[in-house]
Amino acid sequence: DLIALPSGTSMAHMYVRSGESWGARSFFEDIERRGLVGSLLEQEEIDMLSGRSVEGGIVVQSRRGRAHIFEDADGRITYRVKGNDPFAYFNIPQIIDADISLSLSSETTYPDGIQNLLQIFRSRRAGDIVVTTEKDVVFVSENDTHSTLVTHGSLSREHALVPICSSVSCNLDVMRSVDVFAWVMNLLGIEILHSLDGRFMPDVSLKRKEEAV
Repeated sequence: DLIALPSGTSMAHMYVRSGESWGARSFFEDIERRGLVGSLLEQEEIDMLSGRSVEGGIVVQSRRGRAHIFEDADGRITYRVKGNDPFAYFNIPQIIDADISLSLSSETTYPDGIQNLLQIFRSRRAGDIVVTTEKDVVFVSENDTHSTLVTHGSLSREHALVPICSSVSCNLDVMRSVDVFAWVMNLLGIEILHSLDGRFMPDVSLKRKEEAV
């Protein structure tokens, strides 16, 4: 009835059979009624669950609370908290966009958590339920012989932050890893001819100087 496939050591995609079919999508609310959501959240090692909602958008649930995330075609995000915030955010308005989501959450325990989930569920391969563990917990099988696995792949700050060293300032306090390629292309003055997930940074193109030899 269920297949769980790890993604990193601290995230897993769970695919739930719907009736007699594996091809049909199982929605978060349907899975919740079957008791799986509650059973998983009873395990202290589990941090957060998310899945596609029957109402559209994404449901995210933790022991802290629950929220519903919608994104329209223009990139406007509706973040509707039901009760307490599952990420423990305190300053996120109900209507935001990707840039606001990043800037307001960058210093929290789950930087850019809203946008990360939206991007995960844009893929048809995403599970019916995406499970992330607490930051020091790994998914391992009973036959796994590795005793010193490094945790990675969750939504926690320790797993999300990537240090970048550069001799050129990007003029931003925070950026996403997907922005790096677009930023470097802009620095080099190379025109990109196809769409990218990354944002183009403010104009900081390198000015090449010809030096006499």
